[in-house]
Amino acid sequence: MALSRDQIYKTKIFLRSHSDALDCVEEIAERDQARSHYRAYMGDLINGMKEDQILIDSEGKIIASKSQSLAEKYQIMTFSKSIFEEYGLDRVSNKREFENKLDKGIEDLEQRILKKTAELKDLIK
Repeated sequence: MALSRDQIYKTKIFLRSHSDALDCVEEIAERDQARSHYRAYMGDLINGMKEDQILIDSEGKIIASKSQSLAEKYQIMTFSKSIFEEYGLDRVSNKREFENKLDKGIEDLEQRILKKTAELKDLIK
């Protein structure tokens, strides 16, 4: 039994809607996971500050830290924030735009790493 044009059309609409819904669920899950990680990092940082494990100045620089892992987490967070802002990842309107900017940022960072690696090799010679 062959499907009518109307049935095919309705099936296509349903499949597109289903695909859009799955994309939406995926984006929500990714956002929730990112928030969860951020909350955990911030909780560690706040607890570390309360327990005098890390001291940060008004400019956001680490003055002292009794915890190497906490200092590393803080440095990763601040570095990530600077990269996020540098490549405009905080100014996107949709997932595709974010992915495009992310890909461009990754390419740029790879080039910067290659350049720095070459500079270091020249210094060693």
